[in-house]
Amino acid sequence: MVDRRCNRHALTAMVFGRHHDAFELLQHVQVRDEGGGRVTLLVTLRTTNAATDVIWQRFDLRDLGIDWRAQAGKNRLKVVGDCQASS
Repeated sequence: MVDRRCNRHALTAMVFGRHHDAFELLQHVQVRDEGGGRVTLLVTLRTTNAATDVIWQRFDLRDLGIDWRAQAGKNRLKVVGDCQASS
């Protein structure tokens, strides 16, 4: 992923390598790179009584030069790709 200053960051290190406390409240996390240093975290909650703002506070996404946004849903997104095996 590329931040606002065109620095590259490894997705795994940014999101999963920091061991965010928010993961305790989440069932699924997906990341959507919106471009230009904007990233949306698509999350599915483990329970319906977890507030989005509480979850957001439990992510440590400081000092990355990225504008983060969170979007909570009931179901994770299904990604359909066109994958063909090479010969």
